[in-house]
Amino acid sequence: MRSIKHLLTLLFAAVLASGLAGGTALLAPGTPLVAHAASPAPPDGRVVVDRGHVDLAPRFVDGAWRVQVRDGTLEPSVWRETDDVVFHVRDTAELTMPDDPAYAFVGKAAGQAVHVVPQTEMPGVVWIGWNTQDPGVIEGVKRQIAYTLVDVEGPGDLLLYLQSGNLTAPQVLWDSRETGLQDIFMDTNVHTHGNWIFTEPGTYLLTVEFAAELADGTPLVDRKVLRFAVGDSADTQAVFDAVPAAAEGKTETRGNKGGAEAATLAGTGPFGLPAEAVTAAMTGVGAVGILAIGVIVAVAAVRGRRAKAAAAAELVHARGPEREPAKAGETRA
Repeated sequence: MRSIKHLLTLLFAAVLASGLAGGTALLAPGTPLVAHAASPAPPDGRVVVDRGHVDLAPRFVDGAWRVQVRDGTLEPSVWRETDDVVFHVRDTAELTMPDDPAYAFVGKAAGQAVHVVPQTEMPGVVWIGWNTQDPGVIEGVKRQIAYTLVDVEGPGDLLLYLQSGNLTAPQVLWDSRETGLQDIFMDTNVHTHGNWIFTEPGTYLLTVEFAAELADGTPLVDRKVLRFAVGDSADTQAVFDAVPAAAEGKTETRGNKGGAEAATLAGTGPFGLPAEAVTAAMTGVGAVGILAIGVIVAVAAVRGRRAKAAAAAELVHARGPEREPAKAGETRA
């Protein structure tokens, strides 16, 4: 008989490490999403989203490169400025750390509580992803897009990772304890969800960037702040009013100086999976089908060091030698 410890570990892994690695990977284009109501918007247009599907994405708005939030909690979905959105990670997202060395990277002991936004949707928990599916992005961007964690301010640690199934180790994308910039390289037309772990409740401000190049070599970059209220007791209004202090000093060039290794996510369709691969995976049923998808995702999500180095070299001048904060919607030459 399996031990209680083993069962608890599998339960934690099942929540955080679904083989779907972003549930929308299996949705056909145009499939409607279930809408959840966001909190009522005050006159200034601010919203607190505590459940349902939202994505961070670069777009071309009036010809300018802009990073915005796609709010899929409404039908039809709407685009919002990042400063107008607080992601409220309620206590419904609280999980207990298992006694499993695979999750030692979180830095919390077994039995301690963390707040988790999982990579597959859970009732009552906001579901946060990112995508590069804007038509202008797909048509105009050359090669890969860099999604970079610049800075994190909060009472605890922030970790973002992928896990394709219970049989694979977590792939850490971001870790706020690391120094330097942490990049995720993606192809265009990719839609991904990951596991977001917050080790303490409170206010978190994440400074992130999306950088790329047009086909003619014109560099593009936009830096934005993502606002998280973690825990039921977090003051969402205070999160709206918070001003990040440290990100202004982040001027390194791209390259994870002392930080985590860059991750590369590939793709030509939803989550970057070829249509024939998804179809083949779906011929399985139950755990077999999920495992097949997990294997495909594991293969698609990680590329060799040469591809990462080439992407980094090609995109490093998208910001220039100094990492100065970009103005909203700025296109840099």
